[in-house]
Amino acid sequence: MEQWKEYKLGDISNMKYGKLPPKQNNGSYPIWSGYRNVGFATTYNCRKGTIIVVARGVGGTGDVKISSEDCFLTNLSIAVELDNKICEPLYFYYKYKLSNLRYLDTGSAQSQITIDDLKRLSLKLPPLEEQKRITEILSSIDYKIELNRRINDNLMPTYYA
Repeated sequence: MEQWKEYKLGDISNMKYGKLPPKQNNGSYPIWSGYRNVGFATTYNCRKGTIIVVARGVGGTGDVKISSEDCFLTNLSIAVELDNKICEPLYFYYKYKLSNLRYLDTGSAQSQITIDDLKRLSLKLPPLEEQKRITEILSSIDYKIELNRRINDNLMPTYYA
């Protein structure tokens, strides 16, 4: 059985800051600013399945997201493109979704995480096949939770009627 290996995030990924959003908001790609959608762009700079780390802002710094579609990422976030031969993006997402990366915050006046902070992050990873098995289980649970939430949302109006 293969052993878990330790990596620095900078050794198994490419990272880039988002950009200032375009002035025109008439495209089809969602513009993600930190932790919310602020419009739509005609181009994208972040592919579906990319890890997103909220890098600046009040209350969300260190939050880890995964892009569900091609999108335009603003300068409040960092796109982390993992080497998917070493680290399954969904595994990374689940690993840091709840614990987040706030402890990497180096800002004083304004909360912030830099690419250099992320590059130094040490993570122990199981073999890729084990990562995939773990993410299949967690994705299945997430799907069931979301389905249950939708059922509850549909039942609530009936309950209050």
